[in-house]
Amino acid sequence: MGARYLVTGSVRPTGKDFRLTVNLIEAETGLNLWSHRYQIDFSKFLDTQDEISASIVSVLDPEIERAEQTRLRTREVKDLDSWELIRRGIWHTYKFTEEDAAPRARASRRPSAAPLAQAKPAYTSPGGISGMSG
Repeated sequence: MGARYLVTGSVRPTGKDFRLTVNLIEAETGLNLWSHRYQIDFSKFLDTQDEISASIVSVLDPEIERAEQTRLRTREVKDLDSWELIRRGIWHTYKFTEEDAAPRARASRRPSAAPLAQAKPAYTSPGGISGMSG
């Protein structure tokens, strides 16, 4: 399928309500990263569907970010591509510790990270990761 993460779900009637269950799954391992159940009154579904969608989307981004950071921390630096190097550098940046300054600086100056930042500026935050390496 080519996806690293999958969003799955189910809908089950429960009398005059229904239960919506949503899961965020890591595709490679099948690990359930996040799950939530919504109990919804049939008569209010149209009024609440946008709210439920927004709620789900607002949770997925930080959950995927957390899963990506966990995945990147466990891999050897030599095995990381440019995108992964940038993400690892950002992870070190947000830790704000002296011991994280050196890995952050290395990630921002690594030659394989530069072409990605030039070709895909949207992959880096304003100012780029090199601007955060202080």
